[in-house]
Amino acid sequence: LLPVKRFLGAPFDTKVEIVENGVIYLVDVENGQKTGFFLDQKYNRLAVAKLAKGKTVRSSIKTGFQKALSAIVDGNITTFIAAIFLSQLGTGSIQGFAVSLAIGVVSSVFTALFVSRLMFDVNTEVFGRKTMSISWRVK
Repeated sequence: LLPVKRFLGAPFDTKVEIVENGVIYLVDVENGQKTGFFLDQKYNRLAVAKLAKGKTVRSSIKTGFQKALSAIVDGNITTFIAAIFLSQLGTGSIQGFAVSLAIGVVSSVFTALFVSRLMFDVNTEVFGRKTMSISWRVK
């Protein structure tokens, strides 16, 4: 079957312009990009801004890592379980893939939990930053 692109309703211009914090994003919704990514990030930043209001950078980072811990572990534990099953039930190259997958999951969790926290701590403790931006543009 040939792929067919369709839209609900009448055809429209598939190039959508999204402006956020002075940055203009040109999103092509016809060819795979979804506007939801940009909107989700915008609302996430607004929610974080409300939670962080009046807190120090250090306490905001601590709160953020506490809230992220369950998502990081949950998102990776299922992949690690799949790697265990593949290593036990697979043969040859499947077992090799399972080992590579398990190593990748462990290193990803280590980086998410320890290395990124270390980078934030170095910025606040060593460099003494009192403010931090979660945006790409420099403030």
